[in-house]
Amino acid sequence: MKRSGIIIVTILLLASCSIPKYVPDDKKLYRGAEIELAKDDKLAEEDRVREAIDLAIYPKPNRKLLSLVYFNLWVYYRFDESKDKWWSKFIYNRFAEEPVYLDEVNIPLVEQIIKKEMQDEGYFNSEVTGEVQEKDKTATIKYNIDATPPTIMAKVERPKGNTPIDSLIRSFRRMSVKEGDRYRIEAFDIERAEVTEYVRSKGYFDFNSLDIYYLVDTASIDSVNVIMKIKKPANDSLHRKYFIKNVNVYTTSGALGSGAIADAKNSYVWKNLNIYEDFKFIDKKTLESNILIQPDEVFSVKDYSLTLSRLINLNIFKYVNIQYEKSAADSLDVNILLTPTLYQSARYDGELSTSDQSFLGSSLSFSYTNDNTFRRAEKFSATIRGGTELQYKDLNVGFSILNIAAGVGYEVPRLLVPFPTRKLRSSVAPKTFIKLENDYQLWLEFFNVNSANFTYGYEWRTESRFTFTAQPLFVNYINLLGTTTYFDSIAIAQPSLKLRYSDNLIIGSQFGLTHTNKLTEGQRNSYYLRWNLETSGNTSTIFANSITGVPISQYVRTDIEYRFTRKFSFIENLVTRVNFGIVKAYGNSEVAPFTKQFYMGGPTTLRGFAFRSVGPGRYQQEDDSGIINPIDQSGDIRILLNTEYRFPLFSIFRGALFFDAGNVWLIRDEVSKPEGQFKLNNFYKELAWNTGFGLRADIDFFAVRLDFGVPLYEPYENIGERWIHKSPGTGIFPWMRENIILSAGIGYPF
Repeated sequence: MKRSGIIIVTILLLASCSIPKYVPDDKKLYRGAEIELAKDDKLAEEDRVREAIDLAIYPKPNRKLLSLVYFNLWVYYRFDESKDKWWSKFIYNRFAEEPVYLDEVNIPLVEQIIKKEMQDEGYFNSEVTGEVQEKDKTATIKYNIDATPPTIMAKVERPKGNTPIDSLIRSFRRMSVKEGDRYRIEAFDIERAEVTEYVRSKGYFDFNSLDIYYLVDTASIDSVNVIMKIKKPANDSLHRKYFIKNVNVYTTSGALGSGAIADAKNSYVWKNLNIYEDFKFIDKKTLESNILIQPDEVFSVKDYSLTLSRLINLNIFKYVNIQYEKSAADSLDVNILLTPTLYQSARYDGELSTSDQSFLGSSLSFSYTNDNTFRRAEKFSATIRGGTELQYKDLNVGFSILNIAAGVGYEVPRLLVPFPTRKLRSSVAPKTFIKLENDYQLWLEFFNVNSANFTYGYEWRTESRFTFTAQPLFVNYINLLGTTTYFDSIAIAQPSLKLRYSDNLIIGSQFGLTHTNKLTEGQRNSYYLRWNLETSGNTSTIFANSITGVPISQYVRTDIEYRFTRKFSFIENLVTRVNFGIVKAYGNSEVAPFTKQFYMGGPTTLRGFAFRSVGPGRYQQEDDSGIINPIDQSGDIRILLNTEYRFPLFSIFRGALFFDAGNVWLIRDEVSKPEGQFKLNNFYKELAWNTGFGLRADIDFFAVRLDFGVPLYEPYENIGERWIHKSPGTGIFPWMRENIILSAGIGYPF
């Protein structure tokens, strides 16, 4: 691997280094800008200032492949004269990028752009000079910025008048322009937008962000006074508050003409809604529960936004259009046009994972969905899936897994609880769901097991981007239908294995939440947080420890996942995931059921290792032929780290460089699994590491992925053999067959 990697990198670097010979004698290839900040002591939020300047500078230099080589530029020069050949045309059209030369850069204009960015960040009167630095046939431009001390807002004054608008603004508590803060133009933009939304949610339909302006006066050499002002409307002395008069809902296939009532075959009034329809498509109760705009209430832009989002998220309308019409001096009629769409769908998904060293696996699923069952936007779904896992090594076929599962689900877009609830003000309607699933697995060399599941729960979302899931009851009956002689022999030596793989009844509850940050224009960083807590047997065992002889499992399980995305451009980003999980048995259970334990290895965890082939700790069980025993490779604790750099290739194809690290461990020491217990002072030495390259094809609303993973560090090997150090030796293909893990699937791994 080391030798082949050096060869590939060397070829790319040589190709990149050969570019200058193609540059015309009267041209200099522009390599980009360098920012040199000269400042007194500290520059507040220097990284932020540099980022703003980098985004503003134009033109951009030619892009680099993997941030290393000018591959696209090399293709432009290398294949430009050979475009008559079909393969040259293909490469040129897909990869070539025109060169950016120094004479395309307007240095005085860029200097003014940088000065404007510095001023917007509060550094008034900063001096900027551009200096060209040439080297052979390339050139960079160094912009020297003499930054003045930051300008502070010494005093911020809000409207002092006694109009309703003035009073509203004084009552707003989330102002972004604050006394003592550094002057930043972005703070004014944010405050203007948030204040406008606040005022328009209090009935002021005609109010907009242009009605807010600021007077900025110099207080001293490095401070200013800010006065917030409100424009008066052109045709009135005061901004007018509006109330909702009529709410008209059109569920027709036709268009709504400018303010005219669309022709409808049927119309009626129900709970303050005037409903017009060509045919019965959606139940009136469902409409009422998702329309937050109500007659006789003040106009609210928040009600508009939430209603629009809720109706769209029902997934039964092709178009949703909400229009307001002035009907009197202070009244508004609301017209809601809903165009139905096809609400039944069927889809299939597939996944393939393979390694010439170990596993070959495939799965296929088919699902049917009806998003408008009984015309109430209630979702019925049915899924059937099947899959196989096969392990082989040196033509010795190991265990095979056959998996057949089926399930049905039903979702209602409201909370079905035995007490009255108010409308939740969220962009997605709360829902109640019921699921029934059955999963049969045949592990040819070990056992066959059936798992039946029932789940009843709720899901709701808040305005602060939190989504909550509560399952007051879930039941999982695990029935071990039969075992092989080989499994029984292993279980004799490992009593804990017999306990894990036995009949179990799980009666428990679950709570989960997810949270994402609010994305704004130009924002480069985003995150996703998920946390789940699950318990079983904490109340049911008060009455009995078993039902019809089947023991009730008692355990507590939790896992947390955090993802962070750093955007470098619209189609280039770095995604990192950290996952931690732990399950602890208690009471009458010595170990947690195997379905609730964690595993490591495979296309969604460690992509350079085979499915369930890592852990716990340094432990690994193989038979005489080298076949891994996967039923022995689970743990009570999981730590997983993934990072993936995603970048464009051509057309719909994207590339990815990834790195994964992780393992699972046991909470209690087991004699049959040496070095499998989690120890705080040693766990980081037992992480398995891998790297690799991925290819993704973004097709419409889903992505097809292909990942090539290579293990770097195998903690279960002997000392001195844990780091991958083998070279291709007899050839690259035998080495690839021995080391590369190939996995394919639908969607991104995380």
